[in-house]
Amino acid sequence: MKAMRIAMVGLRAPWGTEGGVETVVGKLAPLLVERGCEVTVYCRRRYNSLGPGVHQGVRLRDVGTIYSRSLEALVHTGLATPQATAGADLVHIHAMGPALWSWVPRLGGRATVVSIHGMDWQRDKWGRSARLALQAGEWSATRFTHRIITVGQHLDDNLQRRHGRKSTVIPNGVDPIPTLPLVESGIEGLVSREFVLFLGRLVPEKGLNRLIESWNRVQPKIPLLIVGG
Repeated sequence: MKAMRIAMVGLRAPWGTEGGVETVVGKLAPLLVERGCEVTVYCRRRYNSLGPGVHQGVRLRDVGTIYSRSLEALVHTGLATPQATAGADLVHIHAMGPALWSWVPRLGGRATVVSIHGMDWQRDKWGRSARLALQAGEWSATRFTHRIITVGQHLDDNLQRRHGRKSTVIPNGVDPIPTLPLVESGIEGLVSREFVLFLGRLVPEKGLNRLIESWNRVQPKIPLLIVGG
């Protein structure tokens, strides 16, 4: 039986670049290869330290872009999606901004999937024009794709409320890691199962200000530990 050809677009590069989408694709793409699929990931050239070629069974292809915060993802996906459409049976677009181009593979008769990793237009770092483009990407995803994947129930609820479109909720997983005694953390006063841990990027959209305000209001008797880059 002929292998399914899957193309992934909308990210920087799957390995060596920090980011949630990049981490997801770096784990997902090789697993699909193990299941017999042919997977091609379209990378932004600057971030693909491995270079074009096959890595972990996944073919990496570089496509240029305009390296500007507001244009980078949009331009790259606009250039990569037609190539992906021509060479794949299924095009998997990651993130809300790149989803603006989801009509291209659908028009080309390809199975089209968009993964929404967050409500990107709600993030404080974007200006008005970028927010409008991200909202347009959300609208396109709900109109043109065969399937939408969201990483949390709140994202599915948002799509149903605002667009009347259901998604398949697939939370991000983690690889099992060995556990170490708490004493090796170097943080005094921690007792197993008697503290709350927040682990993630320390950026405004994570809502840590609300977490800290709520914590101080309730004043639990156990500590709150915040860890992240």
